[in-house]
Amino acid sequence: MIKSINGCWCNSEHKSLYPILKKWVNIHSLFAERENGEGLWGDTERSSLGILAGAIWKSNNYCFEEYHFEKRNMNRDGKIAKGKYKGRIDIWFSAGKSEYIGEAKRCYPKASLKKCNKS
Repeated sequence: MIKSINGCWCNSEHKSLYPILKKWVNIHSLFAERENGEGLWGDTERSSLGILAGAIWKSNNYCFEEYHFEKRNMNRDGKIAKGKYKGRIDIWFSAGKSEYIGEAKRCYPKASLKKCNKS
């Protein structure tokens, strides 16, 4: 079953992301049409970033994957600690006059089947 992706919106602070999100939705929709409703959602972080990067470039912006960046140290509680180090980020891109960095993570939603007791 073919379903379209829609409902793309941005608040005014990040309105320069709208053309990128619109292209990103378009790429997903075109793929789903070509593949009889199959989407790109189950693919890896790597392919997901590639699709985002494509949308960024098609929106006349700049994008670099596996980009070098100065990172902040984190403590065991996940809070920012003193010190920085050189590392890599998954993506750096521009959108209008803004710059963004991103780190992709694949997540697996927790799901279970619950038995329903009918009274």
